[in-house]
Amino acid sequence: MKKSLPLSDDQKRTIVRYALNNKNVKASDVCRHFNITRDQYEYAMRKYNDGLLYKKSYKRTKRPPVDALVKNHTADELIEKEFAIAVAALHSDRSIDAGARIDMLHKIVATRQTMQRVSLQSHIKRADSDVIAILVRILRPGSTDEEVIRYYAQAYEEYKQL
Repeated sequence: MKKSLPLSDDQKRTIVRYALNNKNVKASDVCRHFNITRDQYEYAMRKYNDGLLYKKSYKRTKRPPVDALVKNHTADELIEKEFAIAVAALHSDRSIDAGARIDMLHKIVATRQTMQRVSLQSHIKRADSDVIAILVRILRPGSTDEEVIRYYAQAYEEYKQL
C-alpha cells in the first residue's frame, strides 16, 4: 500500500472547517470530498481537538540595534516602557487565575518601588536618597518623587551658599 503525502496545516484547517460546518456529513464523505485517507482526516481532527492546529505563529521581526535605543532613550525611559508593557499585558490577559494575578501585581508594585528608588538616586545622585526621601515625606507628608527632588535641590543650593 502506498503511503499518502502529509497534509499541510492549511489543508488540515480547511478539512476541519468543512467537517465542523457540515456536521451532518459523514467522515467518509469528507475523505472523498478532499481525496484523503481516513487516517489523514482523523489526524487533522485530533490536531484540532488538541489545539495544535491553530497555534499562533510568531513572525521574526527585525530588532532595532541596541545602539539606536541607547542613543534615543535613557535607561529610565526604557525601564518605564518595559514596566508599562508588563502592566498592559497583565491587564489584557483575563485568563490568568486570581492567585497568579495577585502574585504578579505584588511583583509589579515591588518593581515600581524599586524603579522609584533608582530614579531618586539618579536625580539626587546619592546612595542615601531613600533616607532623604523619607525625611522629606516626614516633614511634608504625601510628597511625590518630583517634589522630593525639588526640595532636595533647594536644600542643596542653600547648603552650597553657607
